[in-house]
Amino acid sequence: MVGKIGLIIKSRSIILLLTLASGCSNSIPYKGNKDLIGYWEAKSVEIVAPSYDGVRFPMQRYGFASLIINDDSSYIFNMEIMQDVILEKEVFGNPYSKVVLNAGYQNYKQGYYLASDTSIILYDANKIFSNEYNYDFSGQILYTRFIDKEKKRWKISWEK
Repeated sequence: MVGKIGLIIKSRSIILLLTLASGCSNSIPYKGNKDLIGYWEAKSVEIVAPSYDGVRFPMQRYGFASLIINDDSSYIFNMEIMQDVILEKEVFGNPYSKVVLNAGYQNYKQGYYLASDTSIILYDANKIFSNEYNYDFSGQILYTRFIDKEKKRWKISWEK
């Protein structure tokens, strides 16, 4: 009887070990524009002004952003900031803070895209140019970069 219980426990342990091992296997890294397709959630945002002042923050702490890229060349981009994003630094020994993004900031775009292996050009629903993003992958993380109208450089990391 003890032998059967030991065998059952060993077989369950082996099944558990195999399950854990298969879940820990290396994921295939993304590359190229075919891997852009899907639902992406922003994880971190970095914004650098022309003066080289910059801020980097985790998106989930301040709001949310999603990017849906469909295989029919349509996309939906949505970003909302729920809490002020503040740059804090020291100037001549004195603390200085500046609001980089105000709570209530919203950016919603929908339309069509054209993608190469390094850039995505976004068009609105009327197929008028909206913005161009450079992108690359690191493993299964997508990094997009663009410059806004105020010449601030944005870098956003995304995960599916």
